[in-house]
Amino acid sequence: MANPWWGGSVGEAILLIGSERNSDKVIGACYAPGLRNLNRWQWGMTIVQHAADTALTTFSTSWHVWKLLGRDSLRSTLPVTGGGIGLLYYVAGESETGASIWKAAVYNSTAPVPVSLRFEKKHPSATLTLLTGPADPYAFNDPFTRVNVVKETKTELKAGPGGAFEFSLPALSVAVVEAK
Repeated sequence: MANPWWGGSVGEAILLIGSERNSDKVIGACYAPGLRNLNRWQWGMTIVQHAADTALTTFSTSWHVWKLLGRDSLRSTLPVTGGGIGLLYYVAGESETGASIWKAAVYNSTAPVPVSLRFEKKHPSATLTLLTGPADPYAFNDPFTRVNVVKETKTELKAGPGGAFEFSLPALSVAVVEAK
């Protein structure tokens, strides 16, 4: 079974973002099953597929999303001005290290979504980590063709006038902005 698909993994990102937005009510999230042995299995692809041939080890599209969003746990959520929930789902907060963090996913869009982000604390710069996949939401990471459809890029952002970070996020993408 060829899943999880990239579009479904972006949907998982929205669930995780919603969980962090409501962390006073949601105490955690988990993913099961986590491992699948390619030599014998009873369920579709999970987070990690493996076999005796280590070249077949594959991280699912979901693994990339969970890894990115789980890097910085928010100890508190922060207000963000501008933008609403719709095409762009997001949460902002402060990490355990005191960094300002913004996590977002773009799901049901046919064009890039412009973002103007301003934190309460002024930061001169920030790092944008972006996960993208192909336009086909049914694309998946396949251990047999050894194709990874998820691309991760990092971009340094400079704050503009008033401390705002201006950028756009493509359709079917997951992003984290970290300002220290």
